[in-house]
Amino acid sequence: MKAVYIFIVLYLLYPFSVSIAQLHPQEGRQLHYRIIGFSFPAMKEVIGYEVEIALGNYYTEDSFLNNKILTLHSKESKIAAEVPAFGKEYTWRTITTFKNRTLKKGDWHHFSTGKTNNVDTEYNRLYILKDAVKYSDAYIFMDANGVLYNAKGNAVWYLPKVFGVPNEGISIRDIRITPYGTITMLIGEILAIEINYDGEVLWKAPNTGEVSGNKTECYHHEFTMLEHGRYMVMGNEMLLCKNSPFSIDMPVIPSDPQNHLTDPKYSKLAFTTLIEYDKMGKVIWSWKASDFYKHAAIYRHIYKSKPELFDLHENSFFYSTKTNFIYVSMKNMDEVIRINHSSKLVDRIYGRTEKGENNLFCAQHACKINKSGNIYLFNNNDCGGGEPQIVVMKEPALAGRQLIKLWEYHLPTPLLTIAATKGKKG
Repeated sequence: MKAVYIFIVLYLLYPFSVSIAQLHPQEGRQLHYRIIGFSFPAMKEVIGYEVEIALGNYYTEDSFLNNKILTLHSKESKIAAEVPAFGKEYTWRTITTFKNRTLKKGDWHHFSTGKTNNVDTEYNRLYILKDAVKYSDAYIFMDANGVLYNAKGNAVWYLPKVFGVPNEGISIRDIRITPYGTITMLIGEILAIEINYDGEVLWKAPNTGEVSGNKTECYHHEFTMLEHGRYMVMGNEMLLCKNSPFSIDMPVIPSDPQNHLTDPKYSKLAFTTLIEYDKMGKVIWSWKASDFYKHAAIYRHIYKSKPELFDLHENSFFYSTKTNFIYVSMKNMDEVIRINHSSKLVDRIYGRTEKGENNLFCAQHACKINKSGNIYLFNNNDCGGGEPQIVVMKEPALAGRQLIKLWEYHLPTPLLTIAATKGKKG
């Protein structure tokens, strides 16, 4: 979690070291963040700078000093600071101290911070059940509202409009900081993008339907920046499956043929795809769940009294470039599969056995690999009315054997109560 803080500060300060004459924030700019990188022209024979910030819009000394809220000190012509609130105007200036002890006051500069319902605690609140003393300098991204919070639960950054798409009332998923200090996310099913802290788009997935065979790729759940400027994202391939009779050799067919779209003997289902793009947006690798799961497999729904057609609902993947394996969570199958990236073959299936046994996880989410090489995931555990939990499991040495549970954490009741009240004001 500390890494998030480090990347943000580095990213804030990096652009200012490139051009020492750059003034930031620019005059009159409205910002979508409260942690701000201030930069200004450097001068010769200087021993230090002060940055003074006042709450409000001012042009005179007295009014500025009467409303001054921050004084920052720096030996360089740049510094990062946090202003107190969104939806406010601010005035700032520099005071330069030269080696001969003379002072030079800079011009007045002005900026404001925007505000949306996404950062308004009357509508969206991050509940802190226990103070993060050890990680008090950590920052947390929240999906759905696209907001970055500090460890005290206060919003410090929100997603601005991207390609004209508003930052409210849309589905934002898997928003995260990359190892390069940029930010990646999914917006709806059409946008998989990489932006910088200022909201400028650095990369966008083409979404042409090249892999799905449809008009779009239907991006969902997970989007990851890989090494060497590559990206991997989950998509969906829409296929028609015959409702009956059940046969293990019965194939799925594309959903395009018009004669099947209204045929009651068929159901339209989503099968996930994995797509790997290069920096130019070219597909360099892909995988389809429909190539692995046979038609009869999707009827294996143990919680129903009789078989029922349903989506696999793939909801997470993790590509371990170290081992060249990709782990994919199949929620409705209660399975995690392991794919060999080179061969595209599934070589391990973890979870439910052919007899329907699985005491490790059920309807799971967020399958990942930790630094020790173990699998961890969020276990919804709702097959038998159990409590949600986080579990860590070790892979067996031999194929055909199940995962070994190393650790589990049951979510506390207060957290579940809060989740049930999501969306209520107050």
